[in-house]
Amino acid sequence: MFDRQLKNRIYSIALVALLCYMIVHMVYVYFVNPESYTAHDDIAYVHFIDAGQADATLIQGENFNMLIDAGEYKGPVVDYLNNEGIKTLDYIVATHPHSDHIGGMSDVIDQFEVKNFIMPDAVHTTASFDYMLKALDKSKANVIPAEAGYTFESGELKFTLLGPISKEYENLNNYSVVIKMTAGNTSFLFAGDAEKEVEQELLKSGYDLSADVYKVSHHGSSTSSTPEFIAKVDPLVGIISCGKENSYGHPHRETLETLENYGVKVLRTDKSGTIIIYSDGEEISYGTER
Repeated sequence: MFDRQLKNRIYSIALVALLCYMIVHMVYVYFVNPESYTAHDDIAYVHFIDAGQADATLIQGENFNMLIDAGEYKGPVVDYLNNEGIKTLDYIVATHPHSDHIGGMSDVIDQFEVKNFIMPDAVHTTASFDYMLKALDKSKANVIPAEAGYTFESGELKFTLLGPISKEYENLNNYSVVIKMTAGNTSFLFAGDAEKEVEQELLKSGYDLSADVYKVSHHGSSTSSTPEFIAKVDPLVGIISCGKENSYGHPHRETLETLENYGVKVLRTDKSGTIIIYSDGEEISYGTER
């Protein structure tokens, strides 16, 4: 009787240990090391990096790496890219010249091979902007002016610049490079800090704005994401990049209410840390750091 109880207890402990190992392993391959995750045959990984009150998004496809914005100076982006084993960035997009988007750009350009660099025709009299330009001058990157209608692709990933549409804006946020990416039959919309004025231009442009994943503009500020625009995009998921208890109050209540009214699932870096969206070309799934 004693031997049987002992054997049962050992068996139970072993079973629990095996289950724990399997869970830990699944979490590791699904989030910590997504390159080893193959169960869904994913064709795109989109990393919304937790950069505090700043923006940085890494897009990965087969033999393809692209960075949209680079957070603040001396932020976490370089470390994140190194941890992902990245050596070369096929494209970098600097959406607009505010430091929470390009403050860390000079570090990225200095430390990685950059093939193509997209930026709007907008200047700013800040050290961050100056450092970025000097780093670009030293690099071998092909600098591409951001213009609506410009397209490029890599494998099953296709990119179209939807903005900026106009040549002159009073607000630097409105120069933001707006990008739509398709991965098979799934789609993503990235809009930098574009505000209501740009959203109205986009609504009138005739572009297909629909997207499964919407990188919520301007950190969830009420200056952006109007009900008309969200209705047109009609996203399943909205990603908000913002810092915990930031001084701007982002995301604003109005934006959250709009997203809720349209049934958008909201994920926030201040609550979840880095967020990774996976696309297998037909469906999307996600993992979070916390």
